[in-house]
Amino acid sequence: MALILASFLGRALEKGRMHSMILAAVGMTIAGAVMVAGYYAAETVMYGSFITPLAGVPMNILQFVVGIAVSLPLAGALGRTALGRDFAYHINRHDHNPRAAVAGK
Repeated sequence: MALILASFLGRALEKGRMHSMILAAVGMTIAGAVMVAGYYAAETVMYGSFITPLAGVPMNILQFVVGIAVSLPLAGALGRTALGRDFAYHINRHDHNPRAAVAGK
């Protein structure tokens, strides 16, 4: 999930503000779908059935939808605080070098 989202956020660094929000949401959605599929596959093995894990799918979908709804506004708000300068990735800044952002440059 982290690799999927990181690849979308890496592309977001190259785009404008609206594109970065869209790419972040798309990346989160795809990562969430991978999470739901992974939980389903693991539960299929654990329960030995393809039907039983279907009961958990709606709650897993709800989990990633709530995660998106909470994380997007929270990340935006935190990015505008004094701590925002400490984030590893700064979307829409002229220095798109993550190492420079981590080093505080």
